[in-house]
Amino acid sequence: MQEIIKYQEIDIKIKKLNAELKANANGQKALEMQQFLKDVQTKLVSLDENAKALSQQYDKSVAVYNEFIKKLDNLVKEVDTAGGEKAASMVPIIEKFSSDAEKLDNHISSLQGRMNAVSRDVKNLVDNAVKARHNRDIYKAEFDKEREKIEPQINALKSELAKQRAKVSPELLAKYDAKADGKMSEVFVPEINGKCKGCRMEISAGKMSLLNSNGIIECENCGRYIYK
Repeated sequence: MQEIIKYQEIDIKIKKLNAELKANANGQKALEMQQFLKDVQTKLVSLDENAKALSQQYDKSVAVYNEFIKKLDNLVKEVDTAGGEKAASMVPIIEKFSSDAEKLDNHISSLQGRMNAVSRDVKNLVDNAVKARHNRDIYKAEFDKEREKIEPQINALKSELAKQRAKVSPELLAKYDAKADGKMSEVFVPEINGKCKGCRMEISAGKMSLLNSNGIIECENCGRYIYK
């Protein structure tokens, strides 16, 4: 039993150091900046697609508008050379063309405004990305310094863990491995004053009898293995 307890102690030390690295403030900030940069890239791709679509709409609208203006100019010239009744009959047509051209001109202005807004959004994203990249590099450099202090300890403990593992019985290792990846900080805990050290629940008389005879039982409440 002492061998698996020692194995558990080493494993817990490794997990604590890994958790310390994972919770490191500089590491977390570096990850946040990296995720922000990924989000920026996604947004830039979307904005680029939007800009292309707006540009195509703009070009088509301008082409149609130019055609309207040409036809309108021709109609005006016809009116200038036409006689009374014919000129009068063409006035509603010219007014319709003028109205449509004005609507199209407003649409083109709207498209131009939207294109300018996309350009501003792209510039803001790029500016923020430059700042985020700079901050990420600073946070990462600080995190790397702290990681360089902890990783040798982890590697040394891993080497010690591998050696200790060879000393533990396969049966106890199987029990440990089955539960060590869960939320339990300890898989094997001692019985203290008739209670499970893990969850503090009192051990029933029947389970206590089994513990006394076998030396190990599974806690009915938390699932840990209790040993004498």
